[in-house]
Amino acid sequence: MLAEKWNVMRQYWNQATKTGVIPDGLPILISESWARCKQNGTNPFLKANPYFASSDEMISRKRHRRELLNIASPIMENMAWMVKGSDYLIFIADQDGVILEVHGDELGLEFGKLSNHVVEACYDEKLLGTNAVGTALVTGKPIQVLGPHHWSIFCHKCNSTGAPIHDSSGDIIGCLNMVGSYTNAHQHTLGMVAAAVSAIEAQLRLKQESKYKYAIIETLTEGVMVLDGERKITHINKVAEKLFGVSSGEWSQAPFEKLTWKVPILEKLIQVIKKQLPINDELIEFRLNHSLLKCKLTVRYLPGGQKGTVLVFTENDRVDKLANFIGGEKSGLTFREIVGTHPATKAVTSLARKAALSSSRILLTGESGTGKEIFAQAIHNESYRSRFPFVAINCAAIPHELMGSELFGYVDGAFTGARKGGNPGKFESANGGTIFLDEIGEMPLDLQAHLLRFIEDKKITRLGGHEVIPVDVRIITATNRNLEEEVEKGNFRADLYYRLNVINLMLPPLRDRNSDIILLARHFAKEIGKNLGKSQVTIESKALLALRSYSWPGNIRELQNTIERALNLFSGNTLKLEHLPPHIAKAIFQSLSPDISDASMKEVEMNTIVNALKMHRGNRKRAAEELGISRTTLYRKLDEFGLQS
Repeated sequence: MLAEKWNVMRQYWNQATKTGVIPDGLPILISESWARCKQNGTNPFLKANPYFASSDEMISRKRHRRELLNIASPIMENMAWMVKGSDYLIFIADQDGVILEVHGDELGLEFGKLSNHVVEACYDEKLLGTNAVGTALVTGKPIQVLGPHHWSIFCHKCNSTGAPIHDSSGDIIGCLNMVGSYTNAHQHTLGMVAAAVSAIEAQLRLKQESKYKYAIIETLTEGVMVLDGERKITHINKVAEKLFGVSSGEWSQAPFEKLTWKVPILEKLIQVIKKQLPINDELIEFRLNHSLLKCKLTVRYLPGGQKGTVLVFTENDRVDKLANFIGGEKSGLTFREIVGTHPATKAVTSLARKAALSSSRILLTGESGTGKEIFAQAIHNESYRSRFPFVAINCAAIPHELMGSELFGYVDGAFTGARKGGNPGKFESANGGTIFLDEIGEMPLDLQAHLLRFIEDKKITRLGGHEVIPVDVRIITATNRNLEEEVEKGNFRADLYYRLNVINLMLPPLRDRNSDIILLARHFAKEIGKNLGKSQVTIESKALLALRSYSWPGNIRELQNTIERALNLFSGNTLKLEHLPPHIAKAIFQSLSPDISDASMKEVEMNTIVNALKMHRGNRKRAAEELGISRTTLYRKLDEFGLQS
C-alpha cells in the first residue's frame, strides 16, 4: 500500500515539475506550497541539500535562540527516547529554517546524515521547496510531508513532520521536526510533534511571565524581597541589595535566616512569617556598616494556596520625599522655561505675565502636554505670592472618596484609618501662596460645591471637624476638557465654572505653533543631553524636518519624551532621522503632499526649501528661521540644489 501510494505521489510530482501543472487531489498545504515553488523557481532536482550555515553563523544563531534550546532540548530527548529503535530523528530549526540541534539514537542519526538532516543544514522553503521545516514556517501551521510531496527529489524517501514554535508575542521563532524513512510514516507523528510544541510554548510563556514579573520588581523604588514556602530567598531587587549591602551571590536561593548576620532585625521577622502575620508600613530600625537605617516594612503572603512571602522595604527619607512630592510643594519653573517665538506662544505668555500680577483666578485650558503646569508655576513665581507655597494637586489622580480629605484635611478620628491628630489639607498647606488644581474637570459634583463655598468665604472646615479656618490662596485650575460642554451635560457646575474662568489662558497645541518645534527640540536636546553626559548635542536637518512635519498629538510632552528616547538610544553627539521613532521619522515624507512618499529625501529637502522661500517671498533669513537652520546652511543647500539664481 505504501509503495503504491508513493508511486501515485511521484506521478503527481513528475506532472508538476515537468509540465508545470499542479494536479488535483493534493493536500491543500502541499498544493499551495508547490505553487509557491513554481513561482519562486525552486529547483526540484537537487540530489542533496547544498545550503549550510557557516560555523560562525551557527554560534550566533544558537546564542540568539539559547532560551528556546534550553527549553526544547529535554523535550526532544524524551521524544527521541519514545521512538528509539526506529530511524526517526528529532531536530529543531530556527525561524530561518537552519537546524540548530538534533536528537536520536544511532539509527536515527545515521538516517539524518543520509537525508541531509544535520546541524547547520538550512531547509528554507524558498531554497528547497516543500518540506516540513520551511513550509511550516511559511504557513505557521503543523504539517506532515510524505515522500514525493517534498519538492526536492533528495527528500522523496523521507517522511517529515514539523510544527512552528511561537513566542509569547505570537511570533514564530523556530520549528520542531521529526524525520524518518517514508516506509515508517505514521499519522500519529503529527500529533506527537504538535503536543511537544505546545509544551515548549507553554514553558516559553511561563519564562516570559517570570521575566516580566521580575522586571516589574526591578523597576520599583522600594526594596523587595521574595521568599518561597521554605523561606528561601528567590529574589531581591537591586534596591534591597543596596539597602542590605548584599550581592546576588550571598542571597541566591539562600535561607532567609542567612541574612540575619547582616541585618539583625530580620531575625525578629522569622516568627512573624511563620505565623503569616501581616505587617503594614511598620517602622523598623537596624544598623548596617555602622549606619542607622530606618525603613517602613510591609509583609504580604501569596494568595490562592501558593506558599510564599513578599517583603517591601521603603527607606524613611524616601517616604518624606514622596510625601512632599504628592503634596506638590514645588515651584522651580519660571517664564524663562517657556520656549517659543511663535506669535501664539508670545501672545499667551504675555497675557500670563499680566495675569501673574493680579490676584484673579486663572483657568488654563488646552490639550494634554501643552505645558499647563509650567505656566501655573511661572505665574506663581512672577506673582507677589512667590515666597509662599505652590501646591499642585491632580484631581484625576485621587480617588473621589478621598479627595475631600485631601483638599480640606480631616480631624482626629474622622474616619477609619485617619492619622492620629488629624491632617491638614492642601488648601491649608498652600496658605499665602497658590494652589494649582489640575484636571479640574474630574472633580466630583459634591466637591465642586465645597470649592465654590471656599471661593465665596475664603474659609475651610476639616472633614469631621467644626473649626472654621481662614485660608488665603490663589486658585489656578487647568483642564483639557471643554468645561462649557461639561456644564451643558450637567457634569460641572455652571456657577463654579464662571468663578474659576476669570482669566482664561488657552495654550495652543504644538501643531499650531509649528515654528517652535525646532526651538523646543534643540532646547530639550541640550538640557537632556547634559543629564546624560552628552554635551553639545546637535540635530541634523532631516531629523528637524521630520519633527516639524509630525502632528504631535501629545504636544510638548511627547516631543520631550521623543528627544529623551533618542538621546538614550544613540552614541555620539548628532541626533539623526534614524534615531527617531518610525511613526515620526516617516512624517518627513508626508510634509508636503500625499504623493511625496515616493520622492527621495533630497527631493523632500529641496521642495521644503522652495516652499519656505515662497512663503517668505524670497527672504532667505526668514526662510532659514522657518526651516530651523542657519543662513549658512540654507546657502549651502541652495548651492547643492542649484537654487541660487
